[in-house]
Amino acid sequence: MNGLLVARLIELLEQDRVFAEAIEHAQRLLRIDPLHENTWCTLMRCHAKRGERATALHVYHRCASVLKRELGVQPSAATRVVYRELLEDQESDSLAPPPAPRTTTYPIIGRQAEWPVLLQTWQAAASGRGRFLLIRGEAGIGKTRLVEELVEWAATRGVRSATTRGVTPAKGGWRTPRSPPGCTATRFRPRFARSSRRG
Repeated sequence: MNGLLVARLIELLEQDRVFAEAIEHAQRLLRIDPLHENTWCTLMRCHAKRGERATALHVYHRCASVLKRELGVQPSAATRVVYRELLEDQESDSLAPPPAPRTTTYPIIGRQAEWPVLLQTWQAAASGRGRFLLIRGEAGIGKTRLVEELVEWAATRGVRSATTRGVTPAKGGWRTPRSPPGCTATRFRPRFARSSRRG
């Protein structure tokens, strides 16, 4: 297909927000004509619009490298404008305020026995004694809510945590992502953990 026609197709795909196809055609065109700056710009924009800003910035540096190697020039003003816009978007994202904390918190009801056990286990772990806690029971009885409450309690004390959810096999295969998770695992990192690892 004629390079001009492919370039026009890429522009139309970008306008229609069909970014995956636009990226695919742009990459093909650049393999044939790596000096086509408009295509490099389209490739940057499409990656950025898909939320792949790091890839978009990498595309710019590849473009600059090709132009320097092949022609001994830097990218055109138009290409540098696209690059600056990507950088400005990145800076504005980093300056954006964090999302508002969850405002709807339901109190834990009927967990007078379990909550003290969680706190005692946490305090033992925080004093340096390793602990593993398993919370199990029938679906829907509030296991996840109990863990969420512990995560929030720890966060108010400056403790970072990482939480992941797993799925259990269903009859005839694995559950879909929309199915209820089979387990929740949370790893806490108290402040003492950082200092204890220093050699």
